[in-house]
Amino acid sequence: MPLPSATARDQRGLGLPLAITILLLLAVVAAGVTRWMGAAHEGVAAEVVSQRAAAAARSGLEWGRVRVGEGSCTDETLSPEGIGGCSVEVQCEAVPVESDTVYALEATGSCPILGEEEAVRTLRMRVRP
Repeated sequence: MPLPSATARDQRGLGLPLAITILLLLAVVAAGVTRWMGAAHEGVAAEVVSQRAAAAARSGLEWGRVRVGEGSCTDETLSPEGIGGCSVEVQCEAVPVESDTVYALEATGSCPILGEEEAVRTLRMRVRP
């Protein structure tokens, strides 16, 4: 004898609730990954700007070293091209050491990150002409 067919009202199952639950979990995971990737991207961008500030400070020290070699020891503010809007402040001070004079150079490179924030790196060097 054949079995009677079940009507839609009599069928029970977990298909639809299970599918909705899985889709909801996938949406939550996708949102978390998107947020994590955005934070990682901001961290990398900040590190790149920080390295630019360090490069600007190094270039400022080299500029100061050349100026000391030419006989000039003055404080200057530079805005070198090619370092993404960064600026460098170079300070020079003559320091007497025994019977000689040594020049203390300090270069501070600063680069804008986002809005009002900026990365700042300071390097120091002593130069004997």
